[in-house]
Amino acid sequence: MTSTLVGIAQDQGYLSIDEPASTYLDEWVGTDSEDVTIGNLLSNDSGRYHDMATDYIELNGVEDRTAFAIDLGQQDEPGTEWIYNNAAIQTLEAVLE
Repeated sequence: MTSTLVGIAQDQGYLSIDEPASTYLDEWVGTDSEDVTIGNLLSNDSGRYHDMATDYIELNGVEDRTAFAIDLGQQDEPGTEWIYNNAAIQTLEAVLE
């Protein structure tokens, strides 16, 4: 669903998947996540922090999942590691808003 909405937003000229997500997420400006692109988030190679407990338990137990996900740190260089990361994808809600 998220990738479809991002695709529609790109088609309508609102964003480009090649842009850094930090264009829309002020919280990432000046951090290790500043260069993570929207495409990295969609492709699950963003390098954003991930562990099973955070991604499947903590993320689902917080009131504001998007804020929680945005506040997680950077674990790896963008584009270097593939891992299905619910929290990273969750940040796209704020990008789309």
